[in-house]
Amino acid sequence: MTQRCTVAVVGSGFAGSLLARVLAVLGHDVVLLERGTHPRFAIGESTTPLANLSLERLARRYGLEDCYHLAAHGRWLEHLRAKGAQVVGIDWSYEAVHSVHRLLGAPTLQMSIDLLSFHPGAFDAVNCVTVLQHVPPEVQKKAFAEVHRILKPGGWFCLFEACSTPTAAPHMFPRARKEWAAMAEAAGFEVVAYERSYFGLILLLYIWLRHAIRVRVASPPASHTGPTVQQGRHLLSRLQTPLVSLLALVCYPLGRLLRLVQLTEPIHCAFLFRRPSSNSGNVSAAP
Repeated sequence: MTQRCTVAVVGSGFAGSLLARVLAVLGHDVVLLERGTHPRFAIGESTTPLANLSLERLARRYGLEDCYHLAAHGRWLEHLRAKGAQVVGIDWSYEAVHSVHRLLGAPTLQMSIDLLSFHPGAFDAVNCVTVLQHVPPEVQKKAFAEVHRILKPGGWFCLFEACSTPTAAPHMFPRARKEWAAMAEAAGFEVVAYERSYFGLILLLYIWLRHAIRVRVASPPASHTGPTVQQGRHLLSRLQTPLVSLLALVCYPLGRLLRLVQLTEPIHCAFLFRRPSSNSGNVSAAP
C-alpha cells in the first residue's frame, strides 16, 4: 500500500492513538500504524489518577469531547445518558447505592449480581469490574447465567476480574483466564476477545512499600532524632500519588514483558463476551 501523509504514528496503544487524534485535530494528515488489529479491545492497562488528569487537560486543550468524558469516574455514564442511553447501576451495598445517588444522580438499585430483578433481554450491554472475584464460585456461575438472561440476543458483556492473588486474601475467589472463559461459555456466551493485565503489580509493590515506610515511621531507632511519627505519616500521605506514578513507570514495561512471554498467569484479565444472536452454538475466538 502506498499512501502519502504528513505524520506516521507507529503503534495504536494509548499514547499512539491519543497522539494521532490530537495531530488530526490540529490539521495534520496522519496515518496510524498497528501490526495487530485496530481498534483494539484494550489500548492500555488501568490508568493512574495523574494519567486521568493529563487526559482531561489534553481533552480541554484540543477539544476532545469524548476523551474528556472518559477522564473521570461517572462522567462517561452521564455522557451516555445525555445521548439517550438508559443507564442503571446495581450494588448490594445500600451505602454504595446512596453515594451514587448523592454524587452522580444516576439510577442505582440495590440487588445481588446472582439475582437480578430485570426482565429477560432488558439490556444491550453489561459492564462488570472486579465484582465476581469477590463472590464464591457457586455465586459466580449464577451471575453469568443472570447476565446472559438480562442481555438481548447479540448483547455485550464486558468483564474485568482477578486471575490470581499475589497475597493471601480470604475474600477473593480468582479464577484462571481459561476458567473465566469456560464459565462464560457454559452460560451461553461467545468469547470475543480478552486482554491480560499485570497492573496489579503496581498495587502490590505500593502496598509493600507503604507498609515498610509505616513500620519505619512508627518504630524509629532509639537514636532517631528526626520527624515525629505524625510528621512522618503526613509526609507519607503527600508522597502517595507520586509514589504510585513512579511505580507505574517501573511496572508498565514489566507488565508488557510478562504479557509477551506469558510465563505466568496474569493478575487480572479483561474479557469481551457476546450473547449469540441465535441458538446456533458458541464460537470462541480466544484460546
